[in-house]
Amino acid sequence: MLVQTFTGPHGYEIRDVAITTDNARFASCGGDTAFYLWDVATARVVKKFSGHAHMINSVAFNAEGTVVLSGSYDRTGSAWIPYPCQPPPKNKFYNRIRPQTRRVQLMSG
Repeated sequence: MLVQTFTGPHGYEIRDVAITTDNARFASCGGDTAFYLWDVATARVVKKFSGHAHMINSVAFNAEGTVVLSGSYDRTGSAWIPYPCQPPPKNKFYNRIRPQTRRVQLMSG
């Protein structure tokens, strides 16, 4: 039984979807260079995240739903703070998140 259909801004195929543990929001990524945060209750996009140079092939939330990770074919992984008013988690890795983009980028060799 189909419960809900989400139609939105992806210009290409959807490659991955990750949902928060409270089932309130999910992230979707695809053949474009951005991924989107959705509100399940309203079936609307809450925020667009962009910054990768090539298509994004994976997204995942941390256990608390306070960080979204994205992986791209540009050989980078990024950690994003999805909610503007939310402070970054307190540890060495997330202290590297740039305040203007709320993103830290990891590069592969």
